[in-house]
Amino acid sequence: MVERKIVKASDFHQIAQTNEYFIWHFLQKNQTQNPLSLFSYFDEVPTDKKDFVIHTLKYLLDGIQIPYFESYTDESMDFLMGLGFDVNYLYKVPKNPTHKEFYFSPIFIGFNKFKVVGSSAEKCYCDETFLELVMKMNPDFIVNSSFD
Repeated sequence: MVERKIVKASDFHQIAQTNEYFIWHFLQKNQTQNPLSLFSYFDEVPTDKKDFVIHTLKYLLDGIQIPYFESYTDESMDFLMGLGFDVNYLYKVPKNPTHKEFYFSPIFIGFNKFKVVGSSAEKCYCDETFLELVMKMNPDFIVNSSFD
């Protein structure tokens, strides 16, 4: 079974040493679950939403055997900016000065060892971009996929 894990940015070195290719998904806290969202692989769809929400990310990852890791964007800002991501793609400053919470954008990144292969930062945060990223990393992941 391929590795799926919730991690911290400080785990990067160990992850990159032990995995040739991997996806790292940086999430918003309390991310919405709707038909268009790519929420945590580890979240279950609530029973009352099962007819409305399809867990697209879980479906894709269960068919594509690629290591997958998750962290929160807001807890990984130094790491993400250290990789060269523009801060404007990672969070939005509140328009209302009395509102103190920043909006931290979700992003998924594909790696080949220590090198960023691509991300959803400047693209659509959607399943199509996810699949394009997997293809860019190594087309064999798609060729050898098995979807039920």
